[in-house]
Amino acid sequence: AVAVVMVMAAVFSGCKEDEPIAPTVVTKTASDITLVSATLNAKITNAGSSPITSCGFYYDTIQSMSYPEVCEGKLDNGEFSTAISDLTPSTTYYYRAYAINNVGLVEGEIMSFSTYNKVTVSFDANGGDGRIEPQIFTIGTIQTLSANTFTRENYLLIGTHQPMEQEQHTLIYRKQHSRNV
Repeated sequence: AVAVVMVMAAVFSGCKEDEPIAPTVVTKTASDITLVSATLNAKITNAGSSPITSCGFYYDTIQSMSYPEVCEGKLDNGEFSTAISDLTPSTTYYYRAYAINNVGLVEGEIMSFSTYNKVTVSFDANGGDGRIEPQIFTIGTIQTLSANTFTRENYLLIGTHQPMEQEQHTLIYRKQHSRNV
């Protein structure tokens, strides 16, 4: 019985009850990705021994993240996310989550996503006759508009593009003197 007590005392003597514990954070998959924006997501799987004082993300176009952008997140039931914008189309971004408590800073693993490089463009004759079917365009490439049936001279053709079923942006094309765009 004495030997069992000594072993138990040895096991518990190496473990201090009030030893500070850092949080644990998991970087999750990005969502709501468009041409120029995305939402970064993460989860705190263990808050550690003190409350989380700050959480957010580092992100950059370089995997080493030497000079990353930093954005804060708002913690809600152990999860947090941040919408980022003003990104470059057709670009890979690397990101990782971080969390801070009184023990210190911890970081999740590095993950990546790529902003879209295609847009669907829809056209409106803006008072003219005719139509063009919506077309998919790739950012950074020159493409010809599909055949159309517009007949009005010197009109302003206004179109909207909707990147991958996301937000809409207005594009303006000026028609000069030919009958077809």
